Amino acid sequence: VMSQRIQLREFVGKLLRSKGDVNPFEDLEPLASVGRLDSLEIMELVRFMEEAFGVDFARDEFERSHFESVSTMLAFVSRASGQRLGSGSR
Repeated sequence: VMSQRIQLREFVGKLLRSKGDVNPFEDLEPLASVGRLDSLEIMELVRFMEEAFGVDFARDEFERSHFESVSTMLAFVSRASGQRLGSGSR
């Protein structure tokens, strides 16, 4: 089973390559605020995160800042998963 980080990095890479952006990216690197990921790609990420990780954006608050970098996306998935499992802590 691939880790969430690897799955997410592969999906982000695919989104970037689909528009000709073949530059490497780091987990902490801003992607949304600098325009490497646009609104349509963020919506594709929402769909991916719902399907791959079970995140429920109807329940879990959607904030664009969650999609700033691979690290912020993973942190959000972790928090959303923890809430789903009933743990009250972050």
